[in-house]
Amino acid sequence: MRLSLAALGLALTLCTGARAAGDFSDWGAVVVAGDYHAHDGSEAEVFDNARRDMSARLQAMGFKKENVLQFSVRPERYAPPPLRSDTQTIANALWDLSNRTSAGCLIYMTSHGSPDGIQIGDGIFPPKAMANMVSNAC
Repeated sequence: MRLSLAALGLALTLCTGARAAGDFSDWGAVVVAGDYHAHDGSEAEVFDNARRDMSARLQAMGFKKENVLQFSVRPERYAPPPLRSDTQTIANALWDLSNRTSAGCLIYMTSHGSPDGIQIGDGIFPPKAMANMVSNAC
């Protein structure tokens, strides 16, 4: 049984380095829409709407636009197109992002999920794999 969550998780990992309180200009953020289905299987924009809105909010808080990477399972539907949501692309992008930012990493994912993990496309991204991705990059 899938548990629908408006926002599955927000993982915040602080990296070394000094930063001013409230200064997010040297932070990196990954914002992922992991699915495009409602609980009944019909198409829904809820996850991509959350991706779009969260990315805008992070930029309003002081994250640099180029340091907020967006992912969608249907990137061709949006302009400008986000990156494709798949675990390897997300991990690679987070790695690259963390090598050009030094203050911290923020990961925001919205999709369906369960204790087994978050749905990304047709698969499940387990918590342990998420923890490894964050540990490697941040």
